[in-house]
Amino acid sequence: METCARKAVDALIKVMNQYGWYADVDGHLDVMESEIRVKVEKYLSEHDSV
Repeated sequence: METCARKAVDALIKVMNQYGWYADVDGHLDVMESEIRVKVEKYLSEHDSV
């Protein structure tokens, strides 16, 4: 589950980088990355894979 969440967030950040959003000096992207990982992990823990 943790690996799946990490890979999902990595893919999202990679796509955002392709469209011009990069890590910022204030760390907002890092905070968002952490928040998204928590949400994905929560979703995965509440739902079975198909």
